[in-house]
Amino acid sequence: MLEVRAFHDCPGMSDDTHSARRAKLSDAKQRLLRQWTRGRGVTGVMTIDRRPADAPLVCSDVQQRLWFLEQLEPGSSVHNLAFAVQLTGALEVELLGLAIDQLAARHESWRTVFPTVEGRPAPILRPPASHNLVVEDLRGFGEQAVPELAHRARAVAHEPFDIARDPLVRARLWRVSDQESGLAIVAHHLVSDGWSMGVFLFELFTVYSALRLGRPALLPALPLQYADYAYWQQRRGRQPFTAQRDYWKVQLASELPVLALPADYARPAIESTRGGAQAIALPVALVERLKAHCHRSGTTLFMALVTAYVALLHRYTGEQDLLIGTPVANRPTAELEPLIGVFINTVVLRLGLAGEPTLGELLARVRDVATDAFANQELPFEQLVEELRPGRDFSHAPLFQTMFVFRSSPIPPVAMAGMTTRRTPIDNGASRFDLTLIVESEQDELFAWFEYKAELFAPETMAQLGRDYRVLLEALVTEPQQRVRDVALVPPADRQQLLGWGRGPSLPAPGLLLPDRIAAQAVRAPEVVAVACGDDQMTYGALDAAAARLARRLREVGVGPGVAVPILIERSAQTIVAILGVLKAGGGYVPLDPSHPPERIAA
Repeated sequence: MLEVRAFHDCPGMSDDTHSARRAKLSDAKQRLLRQWTRGRGVTGVMTIDRRPADAPLVCSDVQQRLWFLEQLEPGSSVHNLAFAVQLTGALEVELLGLAIDQLAARHESWRTVFPTVEGRPAPILRPPASHNLVVEDLRGFGEQAVPELAHRARAVAHEPFDIARDPLVRARLWRVSDQESGLAIVAHHLVSDGWSMGVFLFELFTVYSALRLGRPALLPALPLQYADYAYWQQRRGRQPFTAQRDYWKVQLASELPVLALPADYARPAIESTRGGAQAIALPVALVERLKAHCHRSGTTLFMALVTAYVALLHRYTGEQDLLIGTPVANRPTAELEPLIGVFINTVVLRLGLAGEPTLGELLARVRDVATDAFANQELPFEQLVEELRPGRDFSHAPLFQTMFVFRSSPIPPVAMAGMTTRRTPIDNGASRFDLTLIVESEQDELFAWFEYKAELFAPETMAQLGRDYRVLLEALVTEPQQRVRDVALVPPADRQQLLGWGRGPSLPAPGLLLPDRIAAQAVRAPEVVAVACGDDQMTYGALDAAAARLARRLREVGVGPGVAVPILIERSAQTIVAILGVLKAGGGYVPLDPSHPPERIAA
């Protein structure tokens, strides 16, 4: 019997058996395992029975939350999970389509849709259907076939689902040549998660290879369907999770900070999910050094990657209290492992940088926080939000505004008969959070990219963030004793150029500043027109006198050197009076446009 394992949404899993894993665990991991077992609040093996045949389909807790979010922004691709597989070799397209049809019949979640009935989701199971694979031939495009494939793959990933009617998984194949093809799989988060995408890929390669060799696929019968899990969860009701609830109430008790990354564009009053993606280059040599450093320090690759991310956020914001969301697989029993569906839960890592820690000290803090967080991971995120009731601001997400996602595969890639394969992510054109760092581990390589709000950040800024993240990872393995604040993010060549710019020629200071020059002109020619705006005119004498009166009033209320005075006024001659009055008082003026939205002016 074939054991089905898959890509994980959570850190720290391996392909060893349970006993072998336990023997290899570091002290920190052993503590995590003990705490996690105690925190579950259950003894023995959790049993999930199949739902009665006449029982209606119901949504799990996480499906209810995702359905609600879909109603807030229908037609968005923010919940689309997408990846592509490059296939090299003589592909038998008909067999690939047949394999996909078999998986659609095997997993009911593939065939579930979510119409709305009386304001609530009412899932419906559709019967199995054939021809789930759409095939397009690009061989006539010549050298443009590969760019055309990339364009079409992004378009498929961006295309929203109609969750009430559409099948919530898409499979598209593009033939680039007789030996090269590209396969894209796009699934809505309502029916899939990162682990599920790995299950699908593993089973697809297994079934295709069996069909090609004329053998039966040795996939075991599924012990459950996702609908059984959802029915069991709703019948079980809310578990107390008392200890875990108390942990999170303490961990998130004080005021929750809002991440204020310096943005390229003004934050809109109502956040949008329109997003972009920016790849980060992580060389294999760096990854190997990171793994070696983790082994020496009793930490995990996940912890090291988070440490560099926390350091990056700290360097860009100056904040010492940072909240980062991270997903966990949330499949506590073996019978849930081979299912395709959405089980994922979210935990919050609250990390402090008080005391100007070194990179090594920050890694130790991340280890302790992550260990405790994963020991309390079973409290559903939906219940945590209800418990905390954070103030709702439609300009950003509650609790945290950034995520770190780490996906690792505990098994070697499954061979696809007669083919070589390579899996790559696809940008879905959306982002749920201001900034998300996603890292996927496959064999000895790490694939990393930022997913970001396109209304806040420019691609060039994300490219710079990626370079700085890599610098911090390098510093972590080479100089862990270096303080986070002291890591040089500017390359030496760029630093020399900046220093050169700062040593330009000296220029003589002007003899008279602008207010003095206006005052001198008012003495020489008081009746000459100084300002004209339409029919409104002011002479130099009137301008200087009005500015002097305003300057006296501003000094009385504390305006002087180092004080900024906002100026909000319609364009007129009085605008010049206001500017000159602030300068006479010794302050600096900040012009505001009355046509801008009130929220921007207030900010």
